[in-house]
Amino acid sequence: MRDSTQGKKFRTLPIICALLFITMGAGPTKKTTRKISSNSNITLLTLNAAIKKALDNNYTIQSQRLTLRLAELTHDRSWNTMFMPSVSLNLNAPSNYTVANIPSKISRDTGDINNNHGYPASTLTLSLASYTLFNFWRDWLTYEQAQLDWLRAKEAFHESTRTVRFDVIKQFFAHKTALDRLETAKRSVDIAEAIVELIKSRVKLKKATEQDLSSSTVDLLNARNELAKKEISAKGSLWTLNYLLGDPVGQEYMIEEKIVFTPLKLTSQEAVKIYSESSPSIKTAKTDLKKKELAVELAEKNRLPLPKVSFSGINISYSNGYYGTRSDINSGSSGNVNLDVSTAITLTLPIIGPGGLFDKNTIEQAVVERDQSEVSYRDTLSRDHAVVNQLVFTIKEGESTISNTKKAMESSVSLLDELFSQLSSNSVPRLELKDAIKQARESEIDLAEAILNHLTNKLTLAQTIGMDQIPGDPY
Repeated sequence: MRDSTQGKKFRTLPIICALLFITMGAGPTKKTTRKISSNSNITLLTLNAAIKKALDNNYTIQSQRLTLRLAELTHDRSWNTMFMPSVSLNLNAPSNYTVANIPSKISRDTGDINNNHGYPASTLTLSLASYTLFNFWRDWLTYEQAQLDWLRAKEAFHESTRTVRFDVIKQFFAHKTALDRLETAKRSVDIAEAIVELIKSRVKLKKATEQDLSSSTVDLLNARNELAKKEISAKGSLWTLNYLLGDPVGQEYMIEEKIVFTPLKLTSQEAVKIYSESSPSIKTAKTDLKKKELAVELAEKNRLPLPKVSFSGINISYSNGYYGTRSDINSGSSGNVNLDVSTAITLTLPIIGPGGLFDKNTIEQAVVERDQSEVSYRDTLSRDHAVVNQLVFTIKEGESTISNTKKAMESSVSLLDELFSQLSSNSVPRLELKDAIKQARESEIDLAEAILNHLTNKLTLAQTIGMDQIPGDPY
């Protein structure tokens, strides 16, 4: 947000220079026109268009979509393993031809009745494999772990989208601020050039010294050096924005939107409460802790002689051979006609092995990993509480800085206007004019950077606590 007095900022400066020339007898000055780049393909870019383009083209989002799909496939596989039986269709079609018989009593008794004549003896079988009906929730615990990963993957995709959106907003306005600083540096060079030309004309009229000319020349060189730095900074911010939007490096944008300054309406206590419920880091820590708790429970069940209830399965087959066709149905596990639901208790007690005595080390390892996740969860909670409070404090301090900087800019503009009003009747010292111009320029830049830092910190806070948008904020 910019005050109406800021509109005056440097609009008076070209008038000052022109009036200086008229008042002090200087001739017209040749003005140099500078371009940011020789590239004429400059796109008008709005914030909403930038966000949409990034979500469509950003490489991080594309990678996250693929990661989400992999998590979905893993979840589906776990769901099928847990709830769906294995059904398969098998086709077997061998073709055998008997060329001779081994001399034996059987061959003499049967003759050639058992000879194969090369006819395809095909068999088509539909099999329902043995299906576990209940095994004391061991399969369920495995499925629950996969379910937690899938739910967290969906949340992570949304969080990744939010992160890209926030990154685009930050870089969009960072580049706009860099372009504003570049324009300010250009104006400074133009003013410094005008002052040098003025001093040269005054030297000819014996109203200024060579020392004044040397000093103004140094000011011009410093202004040009500052302009070069601002050009480098603007290029760097442009390339970063190109990358976020998926555009070719060097694609330039015309940005006309200004940052809307809005004070933070969240308190530290409210931000911490939202963090505890929605923060990406705390969600990840909670998911990991829950998975490790399930792993401990599963490890303990695997060591116990718990019963397993299963269905025997079914084979339905159709055979076609030389001597005709036949169909058959039988139990998939035993090959008979019984459809069995069986309960079995299998006890394999590991006395000593890689897991230690009675598999004690395996259980202890699962418990240690669970405890480690709990410590990590508490550490994340404690650390991020401090981060959230620090961000809120920094944002509030930034609002005070913006207020003070705004007042300083208004004072510097007023001083510049006062010097302008004195030009028609008095000769304003060059150094005083130089300091006034510098102060107005720096206060303008300081205000723009303070507002940008304020927005950046608010977006960082929103990302940390897991909010898509801070209440009352336009971004």
